[in-house]
Amino acid sequence: MTRIPEDGVLERATAAIGRPLLEFVLCADLETAAAGSLTAEQFGVLKQLDNTLTGPLLEQFEIAGLHELLRLRLTEPGQDDQPLANKLHLICGGTLFEPTGDSSPEDLLCILARDTFPAFLLPPDDLPIPAWFGPRESHHVMGVLFRHPQAKVFETAILADPAFGNIFGEDDPHSGRSTQIYRSTFRGSGLQLSMLAYTLLVNAWRQTPGREQPPAVEDFCSLTMDQLGFMRSALAGKPLTVRALQAFTGVRLPPGAAWRAGKGVLVRETTERDRQMAPESLKQQVSGTDASGVSTTVNYDGDVLVEFDYPYKVKALRNSVDSGSILEELASPEILERLTTRLRLSLLVAVRREYKVQLVPTWQHFDDPFDTSLSVSWGDPKQAVGLMPTQLSQDDLKAWQEWFGLLDSPPMLTGSPWPCRGWYGLPPNAGSHPTSSSIL
Repeated sequence: MTRIPEDGVLERATAAIGRPLLEFVLCADLETAAAGSLTAEQFGVLKQLDNTLTGPLLEQFEIAGLHELLRLRLTEPGQDDQPLANKLHLICGGTLFEPTGDSSPEDLLCILARDTFPAFLLPPDDLPIPAWFGPRESHHVMGVLFRHPQAKVFETAILADPAFGNIFGEDDPHSGRSTQIYRSTFRGSGLQLSMLAYTLLVNAWRQTPGREQPPAVEDFCSLTMDQLGFMRSALAGKPLTVRALQAFTGVRLPPGAAWRAGKGVLVRETTERDRQMAPESLKQQVSGTDASGVSTTVNYDGDVLVEFDYPYKVKALRNSVDSGSILEELASPEILERLTTRLRLSLLVAVRREYKVQLVPTWQHFDDPFDTSLSVSWGDPKQAVGLMPTQLSQDDLKAWQEWFGLLDSPPMLTGSPWPCRGWYGLPPNAGSHPTSSSIL
């Protein structure tokens, strides 16, 4: 027998804990629930949630306080370490990861992923910080993790792990054990042992499609273990790559256009989610009208995005040292420089207008598993001389792709001057185009 929720119950619960967590607790889609297909167990759980919001506590707390109280009750570990949200999920017919009990870092990490999962489903905190600063999960995530009894057990298991055990220094009375991690993403920072689990969980969560479509709890556990395996491989010096993003402004691709520009390289339109990583200073536009009267507007935070595989290397040191030489040793800036040069030159040659069609770099991002903030850097595209916004046609895109393939040569990619006429089948009038040094 199914039950129909009373008017306002679903709305109150959603406002308090957010749709993702409510659907996880009830094991039900809210549209289906509103239509009256709740089982007796689901109906009872929903009633229990609503009693917190409408019962005697309503006289003691403001609405915001009741919301916070309900979030705390649902996500805090109980006497058996599991949060109430997980228990209600099971009552409503859901399933959860069961640990093997071998006390391995993987097993303990999955327990932490399972028990912090409800906190990750909460609406992100509304804080006055830019989105590109890093994840904005609810503060309950860190609170639940640090108070979870298995967190310290995980730290002990990590210290016994061959890959991690030797990188953390002696126990400090103020900061605990820590290490310095330098990465080929041009970044270096300290990593506390007590923050390792949080770093793993947050970066696993970043790989999910977003708060509107969270992963299943089992998938979250799997993603977290993948992060741990990646860190192990990186510390062992194994060949690895991470996703890198380079945003460009100046042109707009045809709607829906995307093309594979080689192995591990994708050129596509910038999405709104991509733009969240760009700094506020780039949230501006510029418009231009060409000789034919066509007006185009481009965004300084980029309309063209290039995804590519970037070599990832790390070095762990117990003490701080001169980071400049280490980062120079690890980083591979020529990878980005060559790709950027080739894209800009091929576009300049391929697309003919009464002006120079420019592709201007704006910001770049690296997926960095050892970092909990976003690894973003940027320049000021507003300083580009002669930037004229241009809408590319399908023919323009085809020509760009062809020239990108033609300009695949070591002399071109190392930034040497434009090669003599005849290289790559350049047409007789190729000499009318600028040299590489005049546009870079």
